[in-house]
Amino acid sequence: SRSDLYAVEPCGHSLRSIRLPIHVEPRAGEALNSWIIRLGSRLGLYPADTMHCAFGIDIATRPEWWGRPELGELTAIANRTGLAVECIQSMTLAGWTQERADERHERFEAVGFQRQQISPATRRPTPICGLCLEEAVVPFFRLEWMIGWVAVCPDHRTALITHCPACYTRLTQPSQITGHEVALDRCQRCDFQINGLAGTPAQDSVCRLQTQLMALKRTGSGNLP
Repeated sequence: SRSDLYAVEPCGHSLRSIRLPIHVEPRAGEALNSWIIRLGSRLGLYPADTMHCAFGIDIATRPEWWGRPELGELTAIANRTGLAVECIQSMTLAGWTQERADERHERFEAVGFQRQQISPATRRPTPICGLCLEEAVVPFFRLEWMIGWVAVCPDHRTALITHCPACYTRLTQPSQITGHEVALDRCQRCDFQINGLAGTPAQDSVCRLQTQLMALKRTGSGNLP
């Protein structure tokens, strides 16, 4: 039952060491927010409830918490899932360069600049590769898609898709403070299926440049030919 999932009982006794009744294996290159949404779906929880019910963690005011979660949060997730802390951390930007301005989409647009002056957007614009979503047994969002300047999929050598072809709204990742069921392979506005969509072909030079920039983003320093 849903009550069995709560990480903290009303009397205050911690249940954080009790394993969840299911196991959801992270996919290679998956972002933590994507994995949390998939886990919540298997538990029968909406994104808004998953972190609180399963792990006793409040993220209501921290829509970007998954990027660099606190060690205590990683430990709580590890204790209840059996995953190693290092495995969970690999789905985040922890250990990457601390420069965060380039992690937000629309950084070089006026609206992006204004959002940086106020607060993080609760619905992050997230370009996707429909071919990557289609190839996965279970659709998931890649961690690299969360970097604001990422524009192409180097695996399929195509430009990432930024807008839904049905309703033309900008694609976003499902918000983890959403109180309804979401699907990672559908437009969050009109429910149009986006897996399988192919972007326009990308030049090899662009794919190489992005791969080099991603390596620099991970380490914080290096040479760029």
